Amino acid sequence: CFRSLLLDDSVNLLLACVFTVLAGLACMFSTSVLLQILACALYNNWWPMLAALMYIIVPMPCLFFGDGSTRFLSSGEGGACG
Repeated sequence: CFRSLLLDDSVNLLLACVFTVLAGLACMFSTSVLLQILACALYNNWWPMLAALMYIIVPMPCLFFGDGSTRFLSSGEGGACG
């Protein structure tokens, strides 16, 4: 009984750590996007936004012409869409 209680506590602790890390990453990402938009707006130079546009454009060919998945982006294997 004590062993299962210890296992449940460690799983809960692990999940709490994962959610904390994900929340931190989401906050950092949204802050970086906000700072990039502010930097472009304050200096009236919108060319740096092309870097953010690339994150949207790059996976589109495989989403449109592939099987609709982006698993090739995170896999260690090379290869094309599919």
